[in-house]
Amino acid sequence: MQQYPPWQLEYAKFTDDAVERIKSYADDTHLEREWMCYVYEQDYGIMVSGESMPHLYRDDSGKEQIFRSKERAEEYLVGHGLSGAVTPVYQLGSVSYGDESRIEVNPESKSTQDNAIRGLQKANKKWTIHGHPLKDGKIYTGRQYFSSTDILDEYVNTRDNNSPVVQFVVYPHQQTDTNTGRKVIHNRVRVLIFPDSKTIMDAMKSASPNTDPAGITRENGFNNNQEDGSLANEAGADWFAFQEALGKKGYMGIVDIEGKRGGAKGAEGGSTDLDTETNEGGGLTLGAEGTTSLFKSAIMVGVSATVLFLGFHKLFRSQELASDNMVINDMNAEEGPHWWHQ
Repeated sequence: MQQYPPWQLEYAKFTDDAVERIKSYADDTHLEREWMCYVYEQDYGIMVSGESMPHLYRDDSGKEQIFRSKERAEEYLVGHGLSGAVTPVYQLGSVSYGDESRIEVNPESKSTQDNAIRGLQKANKKWTIHGHPLKDGKIYTGRQYFSSTDILDEYVNTRDNNSPVVQFVVYPHQQTDTNTGRKVIHNRVRVLIFPDSKTIMDAMKSASPNTDPAGITRENGFNNNQEDGSLANEAGADWFAFQEALGKKGYMGIVDIEGKRGGAKGAEGGSTDLDTETNEGGGLTLGAEGTTSLFKSAIMVGVSATVLFLGFHKLFRSQELASDNMVINDMNAEEGPHWWHQ
C-alpha cells in the first residue's frame, strides 16, 4: 500500500455503510444545516489495491468483508490467498445537526448515544467528520476548506506533542456534467492529515514564509474579518495555503463520494479521488470544474437497475439545486467555531 498517498489510505478505511451515511447526512446541504459525527476505528477489513486508489475488499458477490477481530480478518486474508493488508476500519456515530456554521451538543451524551444506538465503543473514538452546507443558498469557496477554528487546536497539538490527527470535512461542489453540459452538485470529502510535528511545520513555512510555525498559538492564530472584509490572523498564518501545502506532500486530498456504490471510472470502490482543488488525480481526467457525473459513472460500471435509478434521482435533484451564479469565489468566508474545539 506504500504506492498510495496517506490521505487515500485514510479515506479507504471508511466502510460502505459509513460512506452511505456521509452521503445521507450531506444530501440535505440545501437546508443550510451543518452536521457532525464522531469517527470510530472499530472492526477490521482487508485493504486491497484498486484501479486508482485502495479500497476495502469485497467478495465475488460484491459484499464488503468486515470482521469483528483482527485475527478473523487475518485468517480470511490467508485462507483466500488475498494480496492486501488487514486494517482497522472507520465507522460513523450518530449525526448531530446545527445551523449553517455552528453545532452545540454534549460530547459525553453523544458518545453514550453512539454506543446505545450503533454499538460503538467510546474507547474506539478517533476523529470527527463534519459538513459545511450552503450559506445563503450559495457555495462559498472558502467554506470548502477547513477553517482556522477547525484546525488551529489540532495544529498546536501535533506541533507540540507530535500527535497525529486526521480530519474530514464534507462540502457541496458545483461542477459540469460532461455528458449534458448541465451544472450539478456533488458531495465531496476533504481529508486532512497532520502526521507529525516536522511535516506540518514545514508545510506552514512553505505556505506562509514570513510566519514562525512555532509561534502560532490559540491567542494569535484564529482568523478574524478585517475592515476590508478579508480574513487574517495576528500570527500571519495562511490556513488555506497550509492545507494545499500538505496536499503536495500527500497529506490532503479530495474525494467525490457521489459514486461510491455506482462507481466512478478510474476509482475502485466508486469514489473519484481528486488530489487538490486543481481537480486532478487518481488517473481520472477531469475538466476545469472537476467534471464527472453520477449518470456517467453508473453506466460505465454497469450497476444494477436499482442503483442506476437512484443515480438518476440524485442527479436530477442536484441539477435542480445548481445554477450559474451559485458559486461565490470568496476565500474570506469561514465556518464559525465548533463546540468540539471549545
